Amino acid sequence: MDPQETPTARLLRFTVTHPAVDTVIVGTLNHLKQNLRAMATGPLTEDVYTEAKRRLDAVGQSPMDL
Repeated sequence: MDPQETPTARLLRFTVTHPAVDTVIVGTLNHLKQNLRAMATGPLTEDVYTEAKRRLDAVGQSPMDL
């Protein structure tokens, strides 16, 4: 996990690469460059993705798996 990456960037990358997500609407008024940079980074590594899912499960916000 990149310590320089913001939680927002990490969540954006998680969301857009989740197999159950078809559309992501992201506010860009003040953050377009940061969002584009996050997306250019590519998908999360498998271990970071798994940890994100575990944390979401822990608070009752499990993403649906296909």
